[in-house]
Amino acid sequence: MSACTAACGGAKSEGHTYSGNGGVVKIEFKSGGKAFVSTGPVTTTCSYSESGKTLALTCEGDKTDFTIDDDGALIGPPD
Repeated sequence: MSACTAACGGAKSEGHTYSGNGGVVKIEFKSGGKAFVSTGPVTTTCSYSESGKTLALTCEGDKTDFTIDDDGALIGPPD
């Protein structure tokens, strides 16, 4: 995922849902550092942490670092 746009603006991800790739990929950030990543019909339970504008998402042992843009967009690592 190279870039996602936020359904809600703001620098904190908790309570926000991000989608990308025409809505095929969706990340829902919940309280307590829990997140759900959906790719089509498949949903994976993940965890996340934030530090400043950096968000670390860990799913099935794989960690991906994202940047939270000033407008609230979630920017993924380069492909």
